[in-house]
Amino acid sequence: MCALAVTEVRGRGTVSVVLDPGRIGADAAHVSVTSRAGTMPDVPEAQPAPTADRQIGPLRAPLRHAATGHWTLPGFQVPAAGAWEVAVTVRTSAIDHLTVRKDVRIG
Repeated sequence: MCALAVTEVRGRGTVSVVLDPGRIGADAAHVSVTSRAGTMPDVPEAQPAPTADRQIGPLRAPLRHAATGHWTLPGFQVPAAGAWEVAVTVRTSAIDHLTVRKDVRIG
């Protein structure tokens, strides 16, 4: 089993997405948010929106808040191999949010 990890560092912290096993079919998705200080802040929401080659998606699926700064989605279905853009929007307050984007390859 080889997990696919995507990490984006921005001025306020880091957003990480892990798809395990990182291939077509059922994957477990994990999203975590870490502050610059290395703590996991209790942000109100994190929402991934993966898109494949601009032809599939963005796929939306409700994450389950597992712990402070950590969300999970067991059984997320990756429908196709190829180039994907993983966008994650993190809501940091009632009105503020940050979206990070990263290109990945599912194979």
